[in-house]
Amino acid sequence: MHLPVGRDGMHGERDLVSAAQVEKQLCALIDSAVKIVDDETEAIRRYGAKDLDKFIERKGQVLVNLDRQMKSAGRLRHEDALAGRLKILRDSLERNSRYLQINIDAVSEVSKMIVRSIEAARSDGTYAQPRRWNDRS
Repeated sequence: MHLPVGRDGMHGERDLVSAAQVEKQLCALIDSAVKIVDDETEAIRRYGAKDLDKFIERKGQVLVNLDRQMKSAGRLRHEDALAGRLKILRDSLERNSRYLQINIDAVSEVSKMIVRSIEAARSDGTYAQPRRWNDRS
């Protein structure tokens, strides 16, 4: 979604889109970002980190668009309306980050267990503690 927001030009033209329209479009974009992030978080919560490619692509695109539009919108008169929505988005992103970190930690732990298992299987016992002659274990 691209917002054609301009500044007063050489001929004193008005902005192509009023500030109210820009704010409305930004609010819709923020709401869309929250929905995508919350959908991804719910998918992670229910199914783990499987098939997240579609979420990653959608989330990345909407956040890039939001960043661009926020920069191009400049300073708006009614930032309070946006501030509340941006706080909701921040909270959603923090929750999403926690769920992603839980999955990253779990994958890391499993990979460590696999590495230890492979190392143990490869060991020929050369450097293992010597057994005592009466040790039956």
